[in-house]
Amino acid sequence: MAQDDWKEKKRILNVFADPANNALSEDYKIYRRQLMAIRYLNEISNYRKMTSWNDPKFAPPKAFVEELNANIQKPSPLLSKNESYLQFKLDHLLTDKDQSVNADSILFVKINQLPKGLERDQLLSRHLAKTLELQTDSISRKKLFAAEINTINNVDYRNSLYSKLEQINISQKGAVFPDLSLLNDKGKAVKLSKFRGKYVVIDLWATWCAPCKQIRPVFEARNNQYRYYQNIQFISVSADENPSKWRNFLKTKPASIPQFWLKNAEKLMTTYKIQSIPRFVIIDPQGKIFNLNTPFPDEDNFVEILDKLKKY
Repeated sequence: MAQDDWKEKKRILNVFADPANNALSEDYKIYRRQLMAIRYLNEISNYRKMTSWNDPKFAPPKAFVEELNANIQKPSPLLSKNESYLQFKLDHLLTDKDQSVNADSILFVKINQLPKGLERDQLLSRHLAKTLELQTDSISRKKLFAAEINTINNVDYRNSLYSKLEQINISQKGAVFPDLSLLNDKGKAVKLSKFRGKYVVIDLWATWCAPCKQIRPVFEARNNQYRYYQNIQFISVSADENPSKWRNFLKTKPASIPQFWLKNAEKLMTTYKIQSIPRFVIIDPQGKIFNLNTPFPDEDNFVEILDKLKKY
């Protein structure tokens, strides 16, 4: 199936033209073929991880893999910066035996054995960033960061990793969440700490956001579902720049959930790298982060999380 799909996509790429009958440049075709080849090779790698690295019955056809590899022997400048390509290069450093043991630690050793240069910094930065996210406690994370950061020479990659570490640390479960100064729909100032002692389920939304308005009835339904549990509090926080738009919306679409407006919501979203809304956040009874990226209320995982928190 993968081979057939590869052939068909190559054919479409070769004959593609826009409505004005302009064909793609040869350089761009090469880049797109390289990118496709990388994606197939990464999927093959993922398939082997899920099945077996050693059993030959799970091995892909040799000719197919050779053809894919032949397409990336001379990576274009665009490809060399591509995330999928960097992941392929990382996977390629590991043998089948390495994949079945402590691959992350082995990979750090192998990357550090590469000649110093931009490619080495690229690979080490990607692997370090990915591994930092997998650490479950700040002590392990800081120890790993300290061991590897000084081996990266490129200033841009170093700065990016410092930002990454800071972002993970402030966003992790158990980190203190800011005591937001909110305005309720009556115009009264309210602190988020008003709800201390409860798990606060926050819907961060805006009136200009169509998906936000679409999911609001589901959030209302979940609030109704958990309304008898005294330790769970649903609230809705508007990120609208203009509070009058938020107030006018509530006049036409009243809600049973407490409604608040957050001044300078952009600062909060920038701090926590929230790039899109709606965003659902759970703060624990001590005012600390419980889940900064909670599943949407129409997902089963949302219910599973709330069911574990509820107390009569």
